[in-house]
Amino acid sequence: MTECKFLSTGDVPQGTPCSGSKSDYEVENITVQSRPRFENTVIIFDWDDTLLASSWLASQGFRLDSLVPREAVDQLKMLETAVVNLLSKAFLFGEVHLVTNGETGWVEMSAEKFLPRVCELLPRVNIVSARSTYQNRFPDSPETWKVEAFRNTLHESFDNKMEVESKCYNKSVQIRNLISFGDSMHERNALKHVTSDMSNTYCKSIKFVERPTLEQLERQLKIISGSFEYVCTHGGNLDLMLVVEMLCN
Repeated sequence: MTECKFLSTGDVPQGTPCSGSKSDYEVENITVQSRPRFENTVIIFDWDDTLLASSWLASQGFRLDSLVPREAVDQLKMLETAVVNLLSKAFLFGEVHLVTNGETGWVEMSAEKFLPRVCELLPRVNIVSARSTYQNRFPDSPETWKVEAFRNTLHESFDNKMEVESKCYNKSVQIRNLISFGDSMHERNALKHVTSDMSNTYCKSIKFVERPTLEQLERQLKIISGSFEYVCTHGGNLDLMLVVEMLCN
């Protein structure tokens, strides 16, 4: 198994739920389940440069209507295998969502063109186009699209029970486990924004390298896949990033 050595941003404390509105006394007097449950876990992936090597494809001049040469097809098959392995593992740990700033249909069309085996898994993923859903309300604000898409996704996942808890009297509290994977700060900021007033919640943000090469993205996916169980079952917050230096081995 590949060992995962992340760099922590240091902005999120380790080992405790996101519970800013609670006093230490209240937190200490809540009996929590240290291993997050499947039904309380929401996993959100970005698409471009997180699962699909969009920057690399653009650098090669490949589009949906392009004829992709055999050498590139073979390279993409290696990435495809890494994506399939990661998504298959994600299905074991929680509800899987894909929130993209691409247009509606972009994920399905680009997967069919460049990662065809991934198409078989997409029916098990909730795909949301943040752009198509929120662009009219928030023109020229891609980060806000992600914030709103994250907010709606989490509300739906938890049956609209994400209201702020000012006090907790229940002695047995189920911890919500929210995990985001993406290459930009939009995903990290969106997760922090929508969970800032949520108690009893583990917030886990894993930031990928921006504009990766095909090989770098494949390496990142293998690193994450090798450490996926740790990320999902860790009994605390995570605010981590992968860096280029880690991908050169």
